[in-house]
Amino acid sequence: PESEPAPSPVAPIRLGPRVAPLPPRAVMRPPRPPVRPPTSAPQPVAPQPAAQLPISTPSLPPKPTILPPQPEEATPETPSTSNGITWDTDINERWSSRVDQTTGILNGTRAAAEAARALGVPKLSSSRYKTLQALLSSSTLLSATWSREGNTLHIKARQGSESNSDSQPVS
Repeated sequence: PESEPAPSPVAPIRLGPRVAPLPPRAVMRPPRPPVRPPTSAPQPVAPQPAAQLPISTPSLPPKPTILPPQPEEATPETPSTSNGITWDTDINERWSSRVDQTTGILNGTRAAAEAARALGVPKLSSSRYKTLQALLSSSTLLSATWSREGNTLHIKARQGSESNSDSQPVS
């Protein structure tokens, strides 16, 4: 004797009444004027002389102002000195006045801005030294005094100016 199939664990789906979709919303437009049929056949129009319109030239974009080549002025970055101070000495002094005295670290953005001012350019990448690394590499004074680590400059310890506890004599 076969038994009836076991009841399904899933409840049967019951369909509800179908609902028709809503009609699209009516768009309110102003009423159109009625079309009037022509009252009579169109009459030919006699040609009339053309009115004299002012002749205008087509509008062209304004021409750019081209300046003649200027003689190169002595910019602070071209010669090795400016106002009697060499550019690397000027940059070194600016950086030294801005460095954090406790950590010996100078932010790279600040260093680049100060160097650009010393070189007389709006930003360092506008100068012949495009990066802080190029600036350090081109000057023995700067490379001897500063080292670059990422986007920071670190002032190097000077000989004899730092007291180190390891160098103290042992008694």
